[in-house]
Amino acid sequence: MGVENFGVAPDIEVTFPPHAYAAGNDPQLEYGIGALKEMVQELPTDRPPLREGYRLLRPAPLPARGSVH
Repeated sequence: MGVENFGVAPDIEVTFPPHAYAAGNDPQLEYGIGALKEMVQELPTDRPPLREGYRLLRPAPLPARGSVH
């Protein structure tokens, strides 16, 4: 049994020293943005992925006005 209110362990540990917090810097965010930029360069794409296999989220059309069921 685990301890309550325990979050998810990070995949990549980035230290967040107190002086960075006091200076208004966020090394975790900066590292994350840098990692995402690298991923985009490795797998560049000019299109979003195909939407095949996803269910349609658009609601069914409403009945015409004045029609009674």
